[in-house]
Amino acid sequence: MYAVGSGTSLTNIALLDGADDGVEFFGGSVSITNLYAENNQDDSVDWTEGWNGAITNTYVVHNNDGFSTAIEADGDNNNPTVTNFTAVSTVGGTALQFKKMSGATITGLSLTGYEVSVDMKDDGPLENVVIEGQPADPFSGYTTTSSVDLGLFDWVNSNQTGNASLLQGVVSQTVTLPTTSSVDLGLFDWVNSNQTGNASLLQGVVSQTVTLDPSVAYSLTSSYIVQPGGKLIIPAGTKITANSGGTSVYIAVLKGGQIEINGTADNPVVMSSTTENPGDWGGLTICGDALTTEGVDAVAEIGGFIYGGNNPEDNSGQISYLVMLGTGAQINAESQYNGVSLYAVGSQTQISNVAVINGADDGIEFFGGSVATENLYLDNNQDDAVDWTEGWNGSATNTYVSHTTGNFSTALEADGENGNPTLTNFTAIANPTGGTALQFKKLSGATMTNVLLTGYDTNVDMKDEGPIENVIIDGTPMSDPSDNVFNGTAVDISGWAWINARL
Repeated sequence: MYAVGSGTSLTNIALLDGADDGVEFFGGSVSITNLYAENNQDDSVDWTEGWNGAITNTYVVHNNDGFSTAIEADGDNNNPTVTNFTAVSTVGGTALQFKKMSGATITGLSLTGYEVSVDMKDDGPLENVVIEGQPADPFSGYTTTSSVDLGLFDWVNSNQTGNASLLQGVVSQTVTLPTTSSVDLGLFDWVNSNQTGNASLLQGVVSQTVTLDPSVAYSLTSSYIVQPGGKLIIPAGTKITANSGGTSVYIAVLKGGQIEINGTADNPVVMSSTTENPGDWGGLTICGDALTTEGVDAVAEIGGFIYGGNNPEDNSGQISYLVMLGTGAQINAESQYNGVSLYAVGSQTQISNVAVINGADDGIEFFGGSVATENLYLDNNQDDAVDWTEGWNGSATNTYVSHTTGNFSTALEADGENGNPTLTNFTAIANPTGGTALQFKKLSGATMTNVLLTGYDTNVDMKDEGPIENVIIDGTPMSDPSDNVFNGTAVDISGWAWINARL
C-alpha cells in the first residue's frame, strides 16, 4: 500500500503462504481491521516511510521456519496504532522489529513462542515503542495479555480453528478446549488454510478457567503459565507431548492460580517428551502462598516466579494419577527444573499417585510449604528422587524410589531448617547396588515410619554433621548413621499399573 489514504476502507483480509510480506505500508494513513496473516516468509506486517494509520484485530501464525518477523517497522516514526495484536510461533524467531527511528503505540499485545519479543535493530529509542502505555521492554515475553477475540475470524477456514487450537492469551469465562487465543479465528472461516495437524499447542497463559479435551493430542511447545486467578483443568486420559526444548518448555502455576489434574488409575494423565530422555523439558512448577523460610514473596530459581506467604492451608488445586517422563532441563550450573517443583504449596492442595521417570534432576522437590503427598513413584531421576528445603513440614505417604542406573545423587535429600516433615512407608531400592539413600544437610530432619532401604552403599549421610536425633525412625531418634533401622516392609506397587502409562 503506497501512500494509501484514510478514506480507503480495508476489513477482513487474510494473507497466507506468501514468499515475502503479508501486508506492507509505504507511508499513508490507511487502516485495517481484522487482519489474518499465516506463514508469510518475510514479515507479516511491515511499514516504512512514515505510515501513521492503524491496524485492529490482527492474528499472525508462524509454523514454518525461516520467516523474518511478525512486525517490521522502518524509517521515521509517525506513531501508527496497533490494537489487539496476537502472534503465535511454533518455530521461535523474532516477533517485533523496529529499525532506525520507527515506533508505534501498541495495546492488547499477545506474543507466544518467539525467542525475541522486541528487537531494536538499529538501537533506536525504546520510548518510541509504547506497549500497554509503557516503553517497550525487550526482556518481556508479552505473553500475559490477551488481545483479540478469535471469534472475529470464523470466516477463515484454517485448521487452526479445529484440531490445532492454540492455547494462549486470556480466557474470559470457563471454556472447554479446543478454543483459545486472543483473536477469534471464527472470523476467518472463509479462508481455506493449508494448516494441518492434530496436536493442539499449549503455550502462553491461562488467566481464568481452561479445561483441556482428553480426545485432543496436545503439544507443549513453550511455557504454559497459569496466572493468579486462573485455573487449568486436565481431565483423565489427557496426553501432553512436551517438545524437547529444554528450559523453555514447562507448565507453571503461579501464586494464586490453580491446577486440577484429574487422572484415574485406568486413565492417567501423561506428560512426556517423545524420546523420554532426561532433561528434554522442564516439568511442572506450582507456586503457593504457604510458609517458607525464605519469607513472603520469595523469588524462585525457576522462572523468577514469586511464592510464599502466611497461609499454611493455601490451595493450589489437586493432582491425581499423573505420569511424567524426560523432565529436569538444566537452567545453569546451579539450577535445574525438577519433575514436580512445589514452592510454598499449602496443605489444602491434594497430590496423589504421581510418577516421575527419567528426570535429569529431582523427581519432586518441596520448597517450604505444608503440602502432603500420597503414592509417589520415582524411577531413575538423576539427582534426588525426593528433595526438600526451606522448612517443608508436610508429609509423604507411600513413596517408592527405584534406581537401576548409576550416578544419581540420593533417594532423599533434605536441607535447611528442620520443619520435621512426616514420611510414612518409604521404600528405596538400588539395583545394581551403590550410592546414598538418605542425606540430611544443615539442621534438617524428619519423622519416618516403615522405611526399607536396599542396595545402597550409605543409608544415612549427615552431610553437615547436623543433629542425628532430628532423624526419627519408627518413633526413635537415631543415634548413629549406621543404625540398622531400615528393614521395613516394602511399599506394594503391584497394583500401580498406571505408572506404565505412556504417550
